[in-house]
Amino acid sequence: MGYDFIKKLPNILVVSNDAGATEYIAYMILKEQTKAKWDILARENSPASKIFTRLELKFSFITFKEDIINTVLSNKPDIILYGTGWQIDFSTEIKKICKLYNIKSVAVIDHWTKYKERFATDAAPGNIIVMDDYAFNLAQNTFES
Repeated sequence: MGYDFIKKLPNILVVSNDAGATEYIAYMILKEQTKAKWDILARENSPASKIFTRLELKFSFITFKEDIINTVLSNKPDIILYGTGWQIDFSTEIKKICKLYNIKSVAVIDHWTKYKERFATDAAPGNIIVMDDYAFNLAQNTFES
């Protein structure tokens, strides 16, 4: 008899910097802690690092894109979940990494404006998480074209 009843938890790599998306991501992790293996990356002294520290979520510091690539290579995530933001734009690097290593990408947008501007040219994620029906309709209309 096999072990088919044992399901592998998804391995989710989180990369975030700005406060808005990080708050949503952090509470998502707290709520879903046991349903995935979470690897969290944030820049030192960033709004994200402060939020993860306050909520007692274990995370690692990143300084360069190589840190993200090294984490991908060592942890082999199924999904990269990342926060969009103005301070630091991860979209281009995340898109390249996801394409190179065949990983799903999910971006969290925490507002109602400038959806396309959040992503560098040709760097839209595979999936987007928004926070309400209005944002969903706006994102759907923005990215259908």
